[in-house]
Amino acid sequence: MLEALESIDWSHYCHAYGPAADIPKLIRALTSSDNEVRQRAHYTLRNNLSHQGTRWEASHLAVPFLCELVKDRSTPDRSSVMSCMFYIALGDNWLDDSTLPYPSRRFDAVENMVAADYHHKTLIMYDDEGKQLDDTTVNTLALIWERDAYTAMSKCAHVLLTLSIDDDSTLARVAIASIPWFPNLHQDAVPVLIKLLSTHPSLETRATALLAAGLLHTPTPDLIKSIVRDTLDSSPPHLLQLSGAIALAFLKGADVDSRVLDLLVDAEAWREEMNAVGDGIPYRRTLMGFQRRALSRLGF
Repeated sequence: MLEALESIDWSHYCHAYGPAADIPKLIRALTSSDNEVRQRAHYTLRNNLSHQGTRWEASHLAVPFLCELVKDRSTPDRSSVMSCMFYIALGDNWLDDSTLPYPSRRFDAVENMVAADYHHKTLIMYDDEGKQLDDTTVNTLALIWERDAYTAMSKCAHVLLTLSIDDDSTLARVAIASIPWFPNLHQDAVPVLIKLLSTHPSLETRATALLAAGLLHTPTPDLIKSIVRDTLDSSPPHLLQLSGAIALAFLKGADVDSRVLDLLVDAEAWREEMNAVGDGIPYRRTLMGFQRRALSRLGF
């Protein structure tokens, strides 16, 4: 594992604080048996490669190695490694559903630009003679690096379908919640989500799958049938009923029946219950925040 780390000349590439020669050591530190060592490595990797949400020249190179660690069951605290990987791959856009559909046309302005062609400009950022880049160039470089980091994650994103049924429930929910940010996964994700909705014992995992289904914007008949069958008639607590109603509102819009609208409106009476049972759902938006957004989609 991680043998290919040494095949990259990391010192040639830059992160937020200069040459990225420290990245291999930090990635290897994620496998340490010492929790403090791992936590320092997590913090430093995120700070160096996704500093304040900005990706850097070396960011995309780290993503495949982090994915390799997440897949390996011997890696300690894989859910933290996964979070680190996604912050590097998606920055502040990760789990912020207001950025969906992602990436849409986000990278059009730099579609044909290659980061290596601008390496000499990148070095100016660290020039000790006071040279500076203009804002347009800085923003262009940042967008190129963001694109490259996202592309690197997209190439190994299919692992999320396997991790969605992992025995580590925290890891699985993060994997499920992240699927909507990768359109190349959407078609293959539908049967995985249907299976989770019908068989998974954890209410929070099934609720996460419901929200992910709604965010796919993939209204396949089988998926909608599964949501109706496996969630709207579920017993209290009302977590699955509300999550299912939210998903259907996102998927079908004004075509939803009155039952879905009733569940969304009734959720105000369940607010305290929802706040108590939804802590394990990893989206940044709260469940009641999703409820308000769903009602807005329906014109309320």
